[in-house]
Amino acid sequence: MSVSSHHLHFLLPKEDTLEKLRSSLDSAGCFQVLINDKWARVPIAADALLVNLGDQMQIVSNGIFKSPVHGVVTNSERLRISAALFNETDPEKEIGPVDCLVDEQRPRLYRNVKNYALIYYKRHQKGKVAIETLKIS
Repeated sequence: MSVSSHHLHFLLPKEDTLEKLRSSLDSAGCFQVLINDKWARVPIAADALLVNLGDQMQIVSNGIFKSPVHGVVTNSERLRISAALFNETDPEKEIGPVDCLVDEQRPRLYRNVKNYALIYYKRHQKGKVAIETLKIS
């Protein structure tokens, strides 16, 4: 698999919209990640946007970037709005570790796969971590 460049264009919200989102997240609940079988709170940082790269980035980066098991704890006294956005590859396109990130010091960690989104959704519904099915032992 080779790396190709793509032009991505994003519509960014106005600064006051981001500030309202940050204060809503901070007061209404918290984002957490699972570390060593314990939930850890991810603090809200001013002027920051939290981006979870996801499993596909972990696969393509051969484990350099991690996809954390994560969740949100809500606050029953405060309204909270969440937006989850998923970017999926074409189901017919194969993904796998990029060749330049695999060598003797860092062997291939994941097998190539098509339609990872389907694997993810099926495993997630069963409470399983999908990326585990692609690990090479």
